[in-house]
Amino acid sequence: MARAVQPSLRVLATALFAVSCVSALLALASLSVRFRVPVLERLDPPEPAMWPKVSVVIAARDEVDHLEAAIATRLADDYPDLEIVVVDDRSTDGTGELVDRIAAADPRVTAVHVDALPDGWLGKVHAMHRGIEAARGGWILLSDADVHVAPGTMRRAIAWAEQERLDHLTALPTVWEKGLVFDAVLAAFVRLVMVGSLITPAGVGAFNLMRRRAYDASPGMSALRMEVGDDIELARLLVASGAKSAWVNGRRLIHLEFYPTIGAMTQSLEKAAGVRGAHPFVFVLASLVYLLVEVAPFAGLAFEAWRWPSLAIGALVMAVSATMNRWFDQPGVPALFSPIGALVGAWMLFRAGLFAFVRGGIYWRGTFYSRAALRGQTTPR
Repeated sequence: MARAVQPSLRVLATALFAVSCVSALLALASLSVRFRVPVLERLDPPEPAMWPKVSVVIAARDEVDHLEAAIATRLADDYPDLEIVVVDDRSTDGTGELVDRIAAADPRVTAVHVDALPDGWLGKVHAMHRGIEAARGGWILLSDADVHVAPGTMRRAIAWAEQERLDHLTALPTVWEKGLVFDAVLAAFVRLVMVGSLITPAGVGAFNLMRRRAYDASPGMSALRMEVGDDIELARLLVASGAKSAWVNGRRLIHLEFYPTIGAMTQSLEKAAGVRGAHPFVFVLASLVYLLVEVAPFAGLAFEAWRWPSLAIGALVMAVSATMNRWFDQPGVPALFSPIGALVGAWMLFRAGLFAFVRGGIYWRGTFYSRAALRGQTTPR
């Protein structure tokens, strides 16, 4: 029996080491982003001859606890020609009244209210669509309701976009610290996002800036009306329509809470299983592959033949994770616990896929969307 088991263990150990090598390559790929993507706070582009009007479009649903402070940072920015379009998307917590009060106090703020969700639309995508319709700026910034910005952020972003003749600019924010496990999960996701940015146009809900004429040249939000991953898919849509796109590190200038707790993050990520209308089993499989790639270097430590190479790869992955965290002005120590972060993160993604399969769809912003609806075949309920 021992002779039969030993070759099987060798095959398993070799397979784990092969996956570990993939993990090392992906870590190095994520590290390469640091050397090719600029940091917004370090840029010093010349001012344009005339500052274009910028419309910040914020879709808010039940955001009464976060919205006022976030908008205050927008209004405190020193951009010379700014309007803020806040779309109250069927809120029930007083957000609508808050938006009206802010708009009455500052002429730069416009309130838009959505009382009902039309058939065939996701709530947030429809709210952004309504906000874009109301916007008057030559540039439009789509941003979430809990995002805070430092003074001068918009000037720097617009000046650099104009200098580089961009049509679309995304900035990744700094996320406020929440504790060891939460920050370790976030660190593992950061490397995943960095690798993704090498193969697809980048888009993030915190800061999606686009020229109005580039948006008008694309199919627009109506083409994304049932797309959960609207931020990335909008970037894809713009690039496919001929837009020039780039992204920057928005550390210290753009920041947000992200989620208040691990539980809130877990629940919110349930919607991720609806991205691009894919079958939940695809999402489940992807979460298992992600877990395997992340933990393989550390699982390899159990096999003597590959112990030292696995240790070296594991150290590399953790060092890269800590380095990328510090690049985003996130804490470095939680990144050293990337195996735990990856395990928790993979469980969140697996759970999202499993729930989407069992429920036959996803819940997002208070509305249930069936798998058929996400594929554009039926309407939500």
